[in-house]
Amino acid sequence: MKLKKASLIGAALAFVAAAAYAAPPYGYTNIYYSDATYSVEVGHAEFTCSGRWYRSGEETDYFVRTNENQCRWGGWDLDPWG
Repeated sequence: MKLKKASLIGAALAFVAAAAYAAPPYGYTNIYYSDATYSVEVGHAEFTCSGRWYRSGEETDYFVRTNENQCRWGGWDLDPWG
């Protein structure tokens, strides 16, 4: 019985640790421009803290990253370097 209980607790802890590790440390928005003048916006892309991308328009090599924010999981800071 103790072994089964310990196994269940271990599995639960591993699941929580994997879920926390899988979350990205940052979410951000990219604004894409048509050329190197950065004068005509042609697309947007948002990467969320849940790991999802939301895209519209065209993605080019000319972009500015904005709205970078640190992701949190249940109030815990996930950035292992900071």
